[in-house]
Amino acid sequence: MTVVNHHDTTIARAFNYVGYGFEIITKESDNYDLLRQRIVASIDAGTPVLAFGIIGPPECSLICGYDEDGTVLFGWSHFQSRDPADLAANGMFKTSKWYDDLWKIVLCGAPQTTSINVRDIVKHGLAIATASYLGDSDNPGGEEGMYAASSLAYDAWMEYISREVYDNMPNEELRRQYWFHHTMVGSNAEAKAYLGNFLHYHTAGDPELGRIAELYDEIHNLSWRIWEVAGGSNNKEAYLALADSAKRAAIVDLLNQMKLLELQGVDGFTAWLADKE
Repeated sequence: MTVVNHHDTTIARAFNYVGYGFEIITKESDNYDLLRQRIVASIDAGTPVLAFGIIGPPECSLICGYDEDGTVLFGWSHFQSRDPADLAANGMFKTSKWYDDLWKIVLCGAPQTTSINVRDIVKHGLAIATASYLGDSDNPGGEEGMYAASSLAYDAWMEYISREVYDNMPNEELRRQYWFHHTMVGSNAEAKAYLGNFLHYHTAGDPELGRIAELYDEIHNLSWRIWEVAGGSNNKEAYLALADSAKRAAIVDLLNQMKLLELQGVDGFTAWLADKE
């Protein structure tokens, strides 16, 4: 359910799809000045810079300005402080310690012709969705035994939830076991919501993509119903649901509904691609 590309592959696919060149520069032990100079040059040219890891976890933030020749950077991040005392006058974060937690930057290049289309994306996605096992999604099925994929992944998830050992498990361990499940629900919900939105965006004149999008919309909705079984996504005692056999059974039933919808989506994509040949 959680498919992992090499991180740079994800970046490359995004830029190739929208039709722009790009350059990735990863933080090294001695390239502070290089990174600073390239960020300054991009900002001076009027183009913000993507940066991973400046604020909080190694998620993407947007560098929009600088001071003191780039030793101080300004930008926006989901994880920035909300306290005005910590921010620039316009609300952006301000930091001179940006290099400490930096992972990499991405510089946006010039517009370019893109050959990527919806059919190519669906074809690659279908290869991932029909693989029995995945090492990473760059080579679907190429690393047997790494991670269960497709219906086998749902089967493994349902088996995980169904364990009777939870009945007498200490709370701390139960909490850890539930956290893995909770994270899977969230990742699956987010991925299917974005997939549904992407397909809806491309449904003009293509009702079949719209129908498939609705399947993934429903998987997203089922994710919230799974959380509700345990009292909601923010319930601090949700982990106790694992020790309740009736709630485990209810979660498994919802996961099985997800699995069936996922398989319908695969069938739909397969037929859609065959029609495009």
